[in-house]
Amino acid sequence: MHWTVNMTKVAIGKQLIESSSNHAILDTGTSFTLLPAADFEQVLAYIKSVKECFKYPDFPLHHFCKCDTLEDIKLFPTFTVTLGLAE
Repeated sequence: MHWTVNMTKVAIGKQLIESSSNHAILDTGTSFTLLPAADFEQVLAYIKSVKECFKYPDFPLHHFCKCDTLEDIKLFPTFTVTLGLAE
């Protein structure tokens, strides 16, 4: 089962993302976060500006970012999605 809700804002760190959609699908059966390709490219560019990320040839659709230590994890920016009228 899933729900579609209004998505009013998307941000990575303090940078607002110009989202190509104003809807989000909530699916309690998965932990994945999926984005339209244009939105994903903005998020990935921001993450790559603060983290070392790469692709393995065996997984061409996946991006991997170094997070071996607590310090590595702390460098990941906060990803914020605002739904409905919440601020």
